[in-house]
Amino acid sequence: ADVVEHTRDALVELGFEPMITHIAIFDEDRDLAQSWHAKYDRPVAVRQGYRLSIAALRKTGSSLLPLPRGRTRYRFVRYNRTQITTELRKWRRSQLPGNPDWSITSAVDGSTYPLFRHLFFFSGGTIGLDLTRELSKSEIALGRRIADAFDVAYRRFVELHQKEQRNRELEIDRALERVRADVASMQQSHDLVRIVDSATESMKQLVPLTIFGIDTVHEAEGIWRHHAEDDATDYPLSLSTVARWHENWKTSQTVHGQWSRAELEQDMQALFDAGLTRIGENWRGVLQELEGGLWQASVPFAQGSIGMFRPDEEGPFSDGDIRLLERIAEVVALAYTRFVDFQKVEAEAKRARIDRAAEHIRAEAMAMHGSDDLYALAATFFAEVRGLSIDTWYLSLAFIEAGKITTYCNALANWASMGLKLKQDRLTRFRSVRDDALISVDHGDREHMFKGDKIQAFETQQVS
Repeated sequence: ADVVEHTRDALVELGFEPMITHIAIFDEDRDLAQSWHAKYDRPVAVRQGYRLSIAALRKTGSSLLPLPRGRTRYRFVRYNRTQITTELRKWRRSQLPGNPDWSITSAVDGSTYPLFRHLFFFSGGTIGLDLTRELSKSEIALGRRIADAFDVAYRRFVELHQKEQRNRELEIDRALERVRADVASMQQSHDLVRIVDSATESMKQLVPLTIFGIDTVHEAEGIWRHHAEDDATDYPLSLSTVARWHENWKTSQTVHGQWSRAELEQDMQALFDAGLTRIGENWRGVLQELEGGLWQASVPFAQGSIGMFRPDEEGPFSDGDIRLLERIAEVVALAYTRFVDFQKVEAEAKRARIDRAAEHIRAEAMAMHGSDDLYALAATFFAEVRGLSIDTWYLSLAFIEAGKITTYCNALANWASMGLKLKQDRLTRFRSVRDDALISVDHGDREHMFKGDKIQAFETQQVS
């Protein structure tokens, strides 16, 4: 954009007085033409340039932005109002997604006719001038000299760009290797949190983005789970927005597009309507920081997808950004496979621990010889519960017969270190069975502590 403005200023000083100066760059490998425009007395309005498909330009036969042919160095086209309207429609059909909106009528009304478009070709594109007259031979020769000078600068730009790309590839490789190393060092399912953090940090270092997340699909549970840093949020697949994500995921296709402000607000309201107030409030906070909508890109993998978002004003993600996201997705897919494997191993280990705990309690119960042995049994029960990673400091056991509690046990852990203070009449009911636990056992009717509704709950509640 700066180069276009400098070129325009130089042409004005040389007496050309172009209504519009434009420079286009062609990238055949990416099927991409980018064009920047500067009016006579104004800066370039669209700093990132307009993005068009080269294949579409060829198909429409656009003369506004012709591609270089052979050794052609210069050409001009004369337009009347009707002809320029037709050419602008071809231009619009050749545009790629993500270009700012513009009006054909306003563009036509803003020109003077007849309009002469003069095009000077260089190795990577064209320099164009829109004038109300033809150029003289000396002016054409001068235009060619300007294009030749620009070609030298462009070739230098390409060299520097290639060097920057090589450096960026090295940076990307290092970032991916860090994430792969984190995946290889996973020891348990909870390590997935570390992978999410590592992938998020790597992407934010390499791509300008606002939000990054890893999503997993759990169709059997009807859940779309969003992992962001050390938090995970469950969305029901029945929600309209999530259903759309789910359908995109099932196509196994990369998605890149805009999420408009109106769509964001509608989706936020759907969260509140579904009773997901906490998630809706999170979205409300994101919306408050946005002036418009979001650009989004998501890449699916076998168990879910990863996505990145940034505000409208920052423009769409580049092809390089999308390719990087796809490479990160491959590493995340491996991490999630390991996460699932660890979950299975941990679930089997937990079932084995539960079986051992139950057998220990069962064996101690069978070994009871008197009512006082209930103290030791309660202590064992309490120790085994805590040994199953259920971090509780209090346990109660109630035995109910004919609607009345006949025996009631209390167990307190780490009571001294927690600074618990018990009234003397209550403390006398407790007996220290182990160093870290106090156990009390009461026999008889305890209805003064648990009324009928509590007993009813004990009898009917299903506990997992």
